[in-house]
Amino acid sequence: MIVLFAVVLCFGSVGLADPFGTAFTYQGQLVDANHAANSLYDFQFKLFDANSAGNQLGITIDKPNVYVIDGYFTVKLDYGNVFDGNNRWLEIGVRPSEQSDPNVYTTLSPRTAMPYPLYAVSDKPGPQGLQGPAGPQGPIGSQGPKGDQGNTGPQGPQGAQGLQGPSGNPGTFLIAAYNAPNNVKAKADYVCTGVHDQVIINQAYNALPWYWGGALNFSCGQFVCDGPILITDTNKPADLIGESWHANWPPGPSDFNYAGTAITLAPGANCGLLEMSGSSEARVQCIWFDGQKSKGTNTAGAGWYQSSAVYIHNGGDVKVEYCMFCNFPKSVLYLVNHGDWVSQCEFEDNGGTALIIGAYRNFVNNSYFRGNGTASPYPETLMLYCPTGGTCSDQFISNSLFQTCGSKAIGTVNGSPPITKVTITGCHFSDWGHYNTTNEAAIRLRPGDANYIIANNTFDSLGTTNASWGVYAQDACNLNITNNIFWNTNRAPIMFAGTAVPNSKVSGNLGAEQTATATGEIQPYESVALAPLSESQTATLPDGNSPGNEVQIRMTSAAFPMTLSVTRDANNGGGISTYNFTTTNSYMRFIWTGSMWKYIVDAH
Repeated sequence: MIVLFAVVLCFGSVGLADPFGTAFTYQGQLVDANHAANSLYDFQFKLFDANSAGNQLGITIDKPNVYVIDGYFTVKLDYGNVFDGNNRWLEIGVRPSEQSDPNVYTTLSPRTAMPYPLYAVSDKPGPQGLQGPAGPQGPIGSQGPKGDQGNTGPQGPQGAQGLQGPSGNPGTFLIAAYNAPNNVKAKADYVCTGVHDQVIINQAYNALPWYWGGALNFSCGQFVCDGPILITDTNKPADLIGESWHANWPPGPSDFNYAGTAITLAPGANCGLLEMSGSSEARVQCIWFDGQKSKGTNTAGAGWYQSSAVYIHNGGDVKVEYCMFCNFPKSVLYLVNHGDWVSQCEFEDNGGTALIIGAYRNFVNNSYFRGNGTASPYPETLMLYCPTGGTCSDQFISNSLFQTCGSKAIGTVNGSPPITKVTITGCHFSDWGHYNTTNEAAIRLRPGDANYIIANNTFDSLGTTNASWGVYAQDACNLNITNNIFWNTNRAPIMFAGTAVPNSKVSGNLGAEQTATATGEIQPYESVALAPLSESQTATLPDGNSPGNEVQIRMTSAAFPMTLSVTRDANNGGGISTYNFTTTNSYMRFIWTGSMWKYIVDAH
């Protein structure tokens, strides 16, 4: 096969996914045919001991079906403890995921030199530079007799101020949990007691250098808080980095039998656990946030979003990675920034909304949502929210699992400004409607929402009998719903309600029934479900393609008998035809004759 594309890799970043492990995260930018890539690609990663030829170290790591958005991608790599102080180079092969030949990859050149932070993980020095030549030694003279000390001369004038020195490094503090091993406590900068731990954590944050900030590294163990951790000084950005699971970590009490870093709500506490504001580019990694739902609450008197367990409203570009959020009775993680990433996180058994996203251009990928929103007036598992006067667009949700949702898996808030330009792809939705069992959906759009791409998702076991919509859109527009799979539907999997959902396209879906709105673009052999808000509905049929193409319109409403007025455009003969429906199972069939749509009575 002839490869008809060129690729260029721009080094993004290589960072440790685990502060004490050998895995690291590789971020890059892929250009395909002089354009930023936007598709699925297969990658191969090989590690060598030379920048050309040389010996391969470790295994070849295959990363198939990596979703590249605007050229950017992220993968996790682990070659074990091979960074022993010698230089290492990474060779990358890439191909489109639809490539039919499994052996054809384009190898990028030159290889990428690995950065020095990876050598620190092995506790060994990195590559040593060449030693410079020794300077000549001067002659040794004989020491003369010591003279008398002279008088102090007058002080000279003050000299000009010198150049400013280089900036100092951000500070880093290790904070040990009360149940951490003694050797960890011995080397920690701060040690918590298991009571009011947020006080000690806030002291550590306040001690970070002004302007530069730094990082708070948490040991394995349990940190118990009855007040919020406040990372709120605009002059002190700070990362919160926990430890992931360690095989040699001893089990704790019966109510804390997992390893890693956990920040938990104290019994009876009435607060959130973390508020982060101020400057941008912060990280929250490898932390288990536990609300201890049976013991405490977080129902502070502030707005429902501000009383979230974790409330982040800084300048943007926050990365929340490898974290767990569980057992909170109310909202959990609220992000009101732009450019945020929520990656490889889990949200489980929370009474309220698991994740609230505001602002614009945020990313949610490879995350798991289960059992959220079952006891809250805001039961969306993932809520797209736009504060009044804000800009909320360009959200990306991909490759995530939504299971046992309280009401809606993904929803926009009724009454908030519209949410626009949202891509939902590669997700799996299963079983929702446990809080509100009437007219709920896996994806629920509100009036004014527009420009959604809902593609390549799987909708399985669509809620309860009374809450079985897959996608429910009311007075939205410009929707593209393609190549989705619907299983075990109780109702039509896609429902467009209201007066109109214009310029929308439904095509390529698999399931019991394909549904869209007659005011949008109806593909041949697709059927249409309309949920009018009154006893009349107006629909416009599009132009036909070729003779024999068929469109079905199925009425779904409790208000029967009902009248449907179909307005045909000039290419379809013009005029208005009126049809009467008597039951919810009534259908209309239209066949394109080559010049107009012909109505055919179809008894259902």
